[in-house]
Amino acid sequence: MGTVINMRINTNSTVQSCYIDTSIQPAQLIKQKLRKSLAKIDSIRSFATYDTFLDAPNPRIFIKDIGDIGLPLAEQGAHLIIRASLQGFGDDWSKAAIASVKRIKELNPEKFELQNPAWQRTLEEITGKIALDIGVDTPTIRAELYKLSLYQRGAKLRPQEETFPSTSTQPRSARQRIPGKESQVFGTLEICLPSKHEGGDLRITHKGKTKILETAKPSEYGYSYMAWYGTVIHEVQPVTSGYRLMLIYNLTYIPSQAPTPAPNFVLEKSGLRSIFALWDRGFKMGEETYPEILAYILDQKYTDSNLEFVNLKGNDQLRVRCLEEACASADFYIYLSNLERRVSGCCDEEEYDKFGYGSGFGGLAYFGHRGDKDEGGDTSFHEITEILEEGIKLKRIVDLDGLEIATDICIKECDIAQPDHFAKGPDEEDYAGSSGSSGATATHYYRRTVVLLMPRAKSTEFFFEPVKNRQLDIKSWIERLAQAVRANPSDSGPKDELARLCQLIIEMNKTFLGNSHLGQFAKSEWESKDMQYSEDAIGRVVKASLLLGRMDLFQEALAAVPQRLSPWIYVDIGKAIHALGFTQIRKELDIAAPRLARVYERYNALDDILFGYELVNSQGSGDKYLIGLEEWAKEKTLESLDHKIPVFQKDGSALVKIIQKYGDEFLFEQVLPFVKVNVSNTAFTMAFLTKLFEAGEGGKIDKSVVTNVFRDTLLELIPEFELSFDSANNKRQKTINDPGDPPSPKSNLCLPIPLVRVMNGHNAANLVGQCISLGLDSETHEILNKLTFESQNTYPSVFESMLLPFLKQLVAVLQKTNAHLHDIRYQHFAQQLLNAYICRFVRTETRDWLRPHYGCGCDDCNQLDRFLSDERFGSVSFSMVRKRREHIASRLPVSRYSIVTMKTSSPYWLVISKTDEGCLSVVKWKERCEKALGWIKGLGTEEELRGVLGLKYEEIVGLSAVRLPTAQFVWDVTPGRRVRLS
Repeated sequence: MGTVINMRINTNSTVQSCYIDTSIQPAQLIKQKLRKSLAKIDSIRSFATYDTFLDAPNPRIFIKDIGDIGLPLAEQGAHLIIRASLQGFGDDWSKAAIASVKRIKELNPEKFELQNPAWQRTLEEITGKIALDIGVDTPTIRAELYKLSLYQRGAKLRPQEETFPSTSTQPRSARQRIPGKESQVFGTLEICLPSKHEGGDLRITHKGKTKILETAKPSEYGYSYMAWYGTVIHEVQPVTSGYRLMLIYNLTYIPSQAPTPAPNFVLEKSGLRSIFALWDRGFKMGEETYPEILAYILDQKYTDSNLEFVNLKGNDQLRVRCLEEACASADFYIYLSNLERRVSGCCDEEEYDKFGYGSGFGGLAYFGHRGDKDEGGDTSFHEITEILEEGIKLKRIVDLDGLEIATDICIKECDIAQPDHFAKGPDEEDYAGSSGSSGATATHYYRRTVVLLMPRAKSTEFFFEPVKNRQLDIKSWIERLAQAVRANPSDSGPKDELARLCQLIIEMNKTFLGNSHLGQFAKSEWESKDMQYSEDAIGRVVKASLLLGRMDLFQEALAAVPQRLSPWIYVDIGKAIHALGFTQIRKELDIAAPRLARVYERYNALDDILFGYELVNSQGSGDKYLIGLEEWAKEKTLESLDHKIPVFQKDGSALVKIIQKYGDEFLFEQVLPFVKVNVSNTAFTMAFLTKLFEAGEGGKIDKSVVTNVFRDTLLELIPEFELSFDSANNKRQKTINDPGDPPSPKSNLCLPIPLVRVMNGHNAANLVGQCISLGLDSETHEILNKLTFESQNTYPSVFESMLLPFLKQLVAVLQKTNAHLHDIRYQHFAQQLLNAYICRFVRTETRDWLRPHYGCGCDDCNQLDRFLSDERFGSVSFSMVRKRREHIASRLPVSRYSIVTMKTSSPYWLVISKTDEGCLSVVKWKERCEKALGWIKGLGTEEELRGVLGLKYEEIVGLSAVRLPTAQFVWDVTPGRRVRLS
């Protein structure tokens, strides 16, 4: 058990002492002393203030469209105010009737003016007195006119509590509207003008204390004013005679100039410093009986959007300011938070009346019940008889400026300073009546706003715990601390916190790596959830360690990398080599490099390390490690050219950069053999050749070397241009829709279909252009011949994914390279490719119009049956009189035919079209024709197409290879009888 102490405050000294006793546990003692000290810090000396004055000037009330109102108020003036209050309703007689029976008449500032300039000076004097009475600085508050109220005989105001914007998200009435966007309301000022009356006393209640403020005594000739914070409950007793005339003001402040306390509270602040000093000593000694955190519940509740210091009111703001000073003196952190306690359990069933209804809102079973008001005005809830689940959570934690620090962190009930913190009952209830075998249950919600206090040394562990559950943005946290270090390098607090956070992340990673064995992954659920998040976090830890100058932390972070560091960190590592020494960190770098298995990843990382080193070197730091670092980078680059690793398109580009850095010798001894081993990966190989060609054109690599490498590589690459489906390649899920593709047993199922070799048509065409530029005519035509051969046997989908884009780009390439579009070799390739596409994709025209006979044997029906049995035609038109048209139409089922009468001539035409599902093949064929024409015409302009297709242009664009001869039929069967088929 930890040491038990008792604190005694020496009020004769600003430095307070404490001595050890055995009467109370330290945690309870600190809570008790904290509560007592804060209770003495009261910003509201009198929660409401009141005074009278007789020598005030007449404000000279002028009501628009009516005139002046004299003071003291006479009967006539009162009637003028009443009349003005009823204006503005127009034809809405219902509202006018309601307003006429109300005994409190109100005028908004738009309807009246205070025309005496001297009244403003009086108002400023009153505001100054109010500031002294309620304990705020005079310059920060303003009184803004809200309304003029007239209480008639019998008028009263029921008990109510103001709800200002900073304490509620609910929209307020006109009372809430504040001139200007910057000011916020914190209280109310009412000035009673000369108007003789009896009754109308103001009753104000705050924390169980009540004040009665009388306005009747000085009312005949004098003035009185009363002011109170918006959080008090106030009511007006009935006016028994006369008229009570009030000017009502909002007391406002500017958030950036929030009301500040007038008293210094020297003793109370000194007491708080002693409490935090005691707490700090006990915590640093490792005593378990000292609290790790404390949450002190504030008087008011604040919404998440208004949770910051400038929005705090009264005692809350003053106490938080005093706590902030005490925390700064003892190396503590202070935050604001909205707390929610949730208690769920069993409760008694609702009592039902004779009609079967319960006392709540929903009868037998309902949800969201907030409780009913009893006679005393309290809210009633169902009593939970058996607790099944409970917990307390800090829903949102912010610093005093409102910056969000964390969300949804659980705490224990013993972490709350006040012992009776939930004695007032819940704020909300969810109730569910019994259903089936389940009894009635209820969930109570208690919501409070707290100030959260903790030692700085504890804050990292406190907020870090949710990181394991991914509830906190650790990247933002590290960056926030790093900014604090940069802003104030001499402050050790942010440095220590940042170092501790980095250490916790490293320890967490080592745990999941399994026995801290580098490079081996732990078999844990965490690994499968979000390993990349940890890699990014470790990168930030590496960067933070360099900012802190903690080389031990830097080396530990490198050792805790799960797989690979984020790319952006390598420049910083290069910079750090000057301070660390290359030999000191080579072991960690040797471990980190193999994790970058891909060629482009490793090359970029090594290049960034060298860049970072040379960046510092350019500032005059010397180059004593440069030669060793360059040799090491070359060695690690060579190791990346492992013939067994998979390659990617980016690797091809990286290889060219390697050649430029290490020379032609490296090309022929290391790079070219590596490319040949992986030549079947056409995307990788073509990317390599493309970048090599660009380097040759730019003069970075000798053009003859480029030509030789092209010739040598293409010798093995061209045979790999296979466009048929190959089971050795990757697979994908594909639904068979294209005609000519492999048939599926069930067309509505997605079956795994082997994918063609990965080759991009655009890149392949560019490769042809590069071969033309390098004078590799033989290789150019080998590529075209290979693609021509493959196109004859490939599936239609390959044309649109690769071959047609290839041909389109080839047309553009031939224009750029000044190659002649009319060259017979290119024309032959384009003609064969497009003919293969048309034949395999569009296919021969379909005219499957055959239908069963429906005729009765008459001449007209015989003509109908001839049409139905002819598979070539889809529609027929008969020119005949009405009876004959009706006879033919009656023979056909309307579900399979379209029957339309065309009244363009006499006799009318009866048009019959075959429309059932048998026509789908024809429709699909026409759609394929349109699609094929779209692709062909999209290959280039008409001039370009005529050039590349030569004499075959009309034949290919007209899709002649798949069209049947067109027949036109217009024939008369007998005189006066006409039939048209199409």
